[in-house]
Amino acid sequence: MLSYEGQPYDPVSFNWDIINNSGTVWSLGMGINDRVYYLTPSGLNYYDIDGGYNPFN
Repeated sequence: MLSYEGQPYDPVSFNWDIINNSGTVWSLGMGINDRVYYLTPSGLNYYDIDGGYNPFN
C-alpha cells in the first residue's frame, strides 16, 4: 500500500508497505468505506483502512 506525505500530486516523500506477504495476490481493488479488497487463490479478502500511524486493522 502506498503512503505519502504532502499533496498526492506532489508528495514530499512516499513509502510502499506490504499488506500481505504470505501468498499470491491476483488483484487489488478499493471499495466504499475505505475497504481494500484483494483476491487470492483461496478467495476474496479485505482490509479496512483507518487513519493514523498504522492504518490497517
